[in-house]
Amino acid sequence: MKKMLSILVILCMAFSLLPAAALAADVIASGVGADGLRWSYTSDGVLTVTGSGPMRSYQESDITMDWNIDQRVPTPWVRYASEIQSVVIGEGVTEVGDYTFIDCRALKRVQLPSTLRRVGAYAFSDASLESLQLPNGLQRIGSYAFAENNFLSVILPASVTELGDHAFYACKQLNVVWILGPVGAVDIGTFGSCYGLTDVFLSGGIGSIHRNGFTGTQIVDVYYGGSRDSFYAMTGNVYGDLTDNTNRFHFNFLLNPYVSFTDVAAGEWYAESVLWAAQRGITTGTDTGRFSPGTVCTRAQMVTFLWRAMGSAEPFFPNENPFTDVNPTDYYYKAVLWAQERGIAKGTSTSTFSPNNTVTRAETVTFLSRAASDFATIPTISFIDVSRDSYYYEAVRWAENDGITTGVAPGVFGPDLPCTRAEIVTFLNRAKMVLTAK
Repeated sequence: MKKMLSILVILCMAFSLLPAAALAADVIASGVGADGLRWSYTSDGVLTVTGSGPMRSYQESDITMDWNIDQRVPTPWVRYASEIQSVVIGEGVTEVGDYTFIDCRALKRVQLPSTLRRVGAYAFSDASLESLQLPNGLQRIGSYAFAENNFLSVILPASVTELGDHAFYACKQLNVVWILGPVGAVDIGTFGSCYGLTDVFLSGGIGSIHRNGFTGTQIVDVYYGGSRDSFYAMTGNVYGDLTDNTNRFHFNFLLNPYVSFTDVAAGEWYAESVLWAAQRGITTGTDTGRFSPGTVCTRAQMVTFLWRAMGSAEPFFPNENPFTDVNPTDYYYKAVLWAQERGIAKGTSTSTFSPNNTVTRAETVTFLSRAASDFATIPTISFIDVSRDSYYYEAVRWAENDGITTGVAPGVFGPDLPCTRAEIVTFLNRAKMVLTAK
């Protein structure tokens, strides 16, 4: 028995020392398509396409009913279509043809080359893509090209000029869209039935947006690279879904989806919120490439972050300033007046705001709760350091109810502790769905 175990151990050790090539997945099928591109399908569910030039389309040119699956030309890998989990398209390929990977419902990942210029109609429709990275240089996206997939966000690079109807239709988990370039038109249903869509970033160079381009969405924020006038001048956008279904609009916005900070590691609890805030212009960091997440915030900084998050609206009465310690030349001047006029932030006295005072956790959630359009439903709170007669009790109850804070320790909220930059952008990110334009 011991001899047998020794042999097994030796075999396991020898197997672990094998080079990676020896452990590679088996090639199940391969060939060369009518387009001259080589393809292979391996036992780990990966389909690889290599070569130079465009992939062919798999639809007869005389078919007019493009939903009739029975009349489509079968792909060379049709036998494995239901099993494909990943697609790798090599450098040199310039187009993904129409219907190429439609109904590959196990397909979760795709790697697209920098040489790609076009993705055809229905190319990845009704797959299960969990993420999507479109290469710079891509120019055209066909109708229904990525419809009914599972990715959470998509960035259309500045090179994209043509976007087909229903291109991202019914991507129900999609919540953030970036259109960085001069797309000629956002066509009918392009983002229709994307029920989870909350944030849309639009280049100022977009030609037009179809009135039904965003049908069925409930968007929270639209960030537009041009002026208010140019936004409403876009053809079909005056009474369209985008204007009707959006909570807040941000104009003359600088689009920057690739922002990053050297002092914010990807795994930190606040990393996602920092990226969210920086992409939306809520904060630009403390200096080049740094966010300073542990630095405490002042009252002025907190209301400025909140003001930017809610659309940077102009004060109703910009020349009526009740605070002697807030001047028109201060970066936070409009934010403080906006917050005071709307009852979000009061002064520390009838004539002072104390902008440079450290903002506490209690003050922060109080400002947020006053700006929110939501109310707590839980009867009590779990924090032992928040008394029922404190001015911030209802705010903390709301914040716990909505999952905006869980405290600094079990049963402890820490109302008098200073609020850091990381905490504030995290609170704002968690509260974004209930903050309404004011």
